[in-house]
Amino acid sequence: MTTIYIDGDGPLQDFAKWMVDNKIPLGYNRSDTEAEFHLRIEEIFLESPPAKYLSFFLKLYTSWDNVKVLTAVGDHWLDSEMKEKAICNKVTALSRLGFKEEDIVVVNSGSNKIAYATADDGICTTNILYDDKWSTIKEWEAAGGLGFFVPECYLRFEEAGHGDKT
Repeated sequence: MTTIYIDGDGPLQDFAKWMVDNKIPLGYNRSDTEAEFHLRIEEIFLESPPAKYLSFFLKLYTSWDNVKVLTAVGDHWLDSEMKEKAICNKVTALSRLGFKEEDIVVVNSGSNKIAYATADDGICTTNILYDDKWSTIKEWEAAGGLGFFVPECYLRFEEAGHGDKT
């Protein structure tokens, strides 16, 4: 059975808006951005506003079987305790938006999502991903999945010089 996966940052939460509102650098210097993440560990992910298409994705989630959130926490956390706090905050925030904890899959980085592109069910079922990162969509499709690009969060990053669409 096909699983539909929805990325958390971008399609569900407008993480880029939170970054802009809090004057966190949007990728000009990754180390500066990460330093701000570490300083803001208590609020990171928890304060991101709902994304533009959240109502669509909630309708999809509640109307169809086998819809899950597939989100990356990032591989830049200084230690495991800090990373666990970020994961907990991300799951809490997505739960507040209406997603069940058991339907939230958190991976280390965007590249770790690619393992979910097909199901290991003996027939290599194609899975679907909605994501705001173009490079993840390309890798997902190269691995046999079907990807849909959600541009809103990406556009905010692109305006700041951090878009990855090629």
